[in-house]
Amino acid sequence: MQHFRDNLHLDVGHTELKMEKFKISVIIPCYYGEKHIARTLDNIVSQNYGNLEIIVVIDGLVDNAKEIVSRYPVRMIVFEKNRGVSAARNAGIEAATGDYIHFMDSDDELSSGYYRKMVEAAGDGFPDAIASGVYNEAQKFRSQFFNRRRIVKGTHSKLTVTWCCKMGCCWRYLLRTDMLRKYKIEFETGHIIEDLPFIVQALYHANEVVTAPGAVYIYNATPGSIMNNMEAEMKDRREKEFLHASRFLKRFGKEHGFIAPGRFNSPYKYVFRAWLQYQKLLEFMGYGYARPV
Repeated sequence: MQHFRDNLHLDVGHTELKMEKFKISVIIPCYYGEKHIARTLDNIVSQNYGNLEIIVVIDGLVDNAKEIVSRYPVRMIVFEKNRGVSAARNAGIEAATGDYIHFMDSDDELSSGYYRKMVEAAGDGFPDAIASGVYNEAQKFRSQFFNRRRIVKGTHSKLTVTWCCKMGCCWRYLLRTDMLRKYKIEFETGHIIEDLPFIVQALYHANEVVTAPGAVYIYNATPGSIMNNMEAEMKDRREKEFLHASRFLKRFGKEHGFIAPGRFNSPYKYVFRAWLQYQKLLEFMGYGYARPV
């Protein structure tokens, strides 16, 4: 793992100040986060990108996270009682003052120079969405990397290049704040598979998606978290929530004239792409050669 992180290290010391032209609001829901939130905030603060607004939403006074967060230069929103990750992220969207919004989980990390690489990928434009790579520590075959900058338009292309309908996460993107507000895109409360419907709507409405080579979101699978809790009751709930998300995709696609790529059609090419990405992961970790994708 350390070798992988070393390969992601980027020399950003001589990056021009113009690379901080966009203000980025980083929204972090925090529920039972006292064990991880300091590491995550240290990682963000060390990004060497000064134009950040870090918003931590304490989703219930259930541990010592509020006191830990108060030691950092962040904005803090406090829910006395737990309201769920969707409500926490929605509160962050409402409070954000940045040009872009970046959602981050309280136990994850970013590759060195992440925000500079994301903003650099925007070039001279102001795209609605910028997508980074993803390193899934527990399920490495779900990792995806971009080795070149691409500007993608068209619904099918935007949803395909990001694996959006198969890997419906919101935290690998910078999303324009005014775009989210214009189309009133927010997270549906009361559900735990909330990312997928949100990000499909966001990418559908985005004027374009730009891929950012070198920027990688590091997803840490924390035992006991919603997506990693293996108790029978939680597994049953996740299955129901995936069905709810799938029904949303079918309905939204029908309303807007598309079929979710990789979910309801042509799944085999996604298996092949996953294999190619796994080969690229091995290359990043120094274990072999991978074809560029």
